[in-house]
Amino acid sequence: MERTRLNSVFFILICALFFVFIGSPKSFSQEIQNQPQLQKIKFGTQPFWAPTSIVFGAIAHDAILVERLRKLGFEIEFTPFLNGTAVNAAMGNKEIQIGVGGEMPTLSACVAQNTLSVSLVSFGFVSIVARKEMLMSDFYGKTIATVFGTTAHFAMLKFLDLADISITDINVVSMQVTEMSQALKAKKVDAFVAWEPTPQIALNHNENFKTIGRILTTGYLYFDREFATQNETVIREILAAQMRASTWLGGRRENIAQAAKWNLDTARNMGEGGMAVELADFKGVIDNSLRAASGLPLISDRDRGPNGRIATALNFLVDRGAVPAGYNWDKISGCFDSHHLLNVLKKPVTYQLQEHSYIRAPSIKSPLGKKEGSND
Repeated sequence: MERTRLNSVFFILICALFFVFIGSPKSFSQEIQNQPQLQKIKFGTQPFWAPTSIVFGAIAHDAILVERLRKLGFEIEFTPFLNGTAVNAAMGNKEIQIGVGGEMPTLSACVAQNTLSVSLVSFGFVSIVARKEMLMSDFYGKTIATVFGTTAHFAMLKFLDLADISITDINVVSMQVTEMSQALKAKKVDAFVAWEPTPQIALNHNENFKTIGRILTTGYLYFDREFATQNETVIREILAAQMRASTWLGGRRENIAQAAKWNLDTARNMGEGGMAVELADFKGVIDNSLRAASGLPLISDRDRGPNGRIATALNFLVDRGAVPAGYNWDKISGCFDSHHLLNVLKKPVTYQLQEHSYIRAPSIKSPLGKKEGSND
């Protein structure tokens, strides 16, 4: 009897200690249920667009951004696309909330979706590349590859305009940038028009290829309008990450190389068209990104005015039927706004603009459904 009583006391003590250390089953369950569920933000990037992609290669690995968004109740996932047309389609389907694109995709998204562009992400060249030296006047009856609806398409129209060639005077084919170099080498096309690094890669691997001309274009960071209206704090955090990346990249050349490697890993994982890409192929655009990173990405009032760069590009595209006519200029102008970036720049300490912490973040979704850094 005494032994039975001692065993009962011992059992009660064990149970008491168990609940002291782990709490009651009810409180533990409540703790699990009370943990906040993070809302996912999806960001569409373009790994085959340099040096812009190098900046976003850094942003995708920004530990400060991840932590600051977590405190706001968000987590971010970066999804790579081959071009701005694909980015726009995903945003139109509500698959992503943030994207980047050149002039033509940005304006198309503005007209069709009333997006909000908050900063410049690119101020660089689009090139036309041929197998040999040619004049633009030699392109009558030739086949030119580009990506419809993109900044390359916009540049191709400008090339033709400068040479006084009608679109009906040539054969235009739509092709992904990952396929262009091989198609040109195989003589399936006579030239291609693309943004960097595709022209640089083609020239590096084909010594007879020649750059026939280059045209300066711009690119933008833009948001789904509904998301932007409801989440202005997120806009500012993304812009702060852009500024941190710019200062980090501009500070040391090895940082540029690291971000380029991150971006290259993502580009290779896309596995499109069998395009051979090496880190050495990015050498020229890495040098350019050192200079590009030092610029302030503000969309100026002059650029967004009725006679500014944006209006000029839009009118050019409308005249050539690339975007619908009959637009409202006030609405178009309202798609471009720098006040969020100005607010961030006014508070460098608040937004940790001079702090840098970059990791191999598991936040980049590959087209195969895996995340960078996974062993699956």
